[in-house]
Amino acid sequence: MKIRGGSASDIGSVRNVNQDAVCYRYLKQGKEELALCAVCDGVGGLEHGERASAFLVQRMEAWFEEVISWLAIPETETEVLFSHLKDGIECWNEELCQMCRRENLRTGSTLSLLLLIRHRYYIVHVGDSRVYRYRECTLEQLTMDDSVARLKTGQMKSYLNNFMGKQEQLWFQALEGNAEKGDIFVVCSDGFYHHLMESDVERIHEKRWKKNLDGFCREMIRIMMERGERDNISACVAVVER
Repeated sequence: MKIRGGSASDIGSVRNVNQDAVCYRYLKQGKEELALCAVCDGVGGLEHGERASAFLVQRMEAWFEEVISWLAIPETETEVLFSHLKDGIECWNEELCQMCRRENLRTGSTLSLLLLIRHRYYIVHVGDSRVYRYRECTLEQLTMDDSVARLKTGQMKSYLNNFMGKQEQLWFQALEGNAEKGDIFVVCSDGFYHHLMESDVERIHEKRWKKNLDGFCREMIRIMMERGERDNISACVAVVER
């Protein structure tokens, strides 16, 4: 499985702080490859969301560095690696909760994480960032938003009801499946997907983006801002090459 990837994040047009954080890490061993993509979006209704998202990205960066020190991709039992990752995420959540108590903070973050290895994808998801897969001209949302609808001032509005740092007992979505040649995965914050269309993802095959997926993400962020997005905007993409 050959993988190309990239990421970008932008403060947007009106926010004073970028509460998003992104992570894209890649490892190649001979003909085998592994990629980790993640987006964390600090909870806007709480204080210092940027601290929570940055904390989580730091933890997953450290997890990745620790794993590649012993990982042999061809011999790896991918289910065992996924279990190791899920255990790590539960620990990161506990550490975030402990930091909040220690520093008297009310903060938290979404987490949408994608791991690609040996023609398989693995997802861990908390909150309302999203993971999409583009396959055979169809863009499919793989994750489900952790949100509830409530009536406010005569209108139904959506509210986040689960996030990293909310409580030490973590509930998360864990998904897995086959990664096929030609698949495009998009991991993004809500600032990115509000105006996202299938045709946007198809543009990733344009020649100018073949070796510059960071640039593709930046271009898509610019387009989302042109379409009226005002929030922080972040995206990470991974392409399973044909």
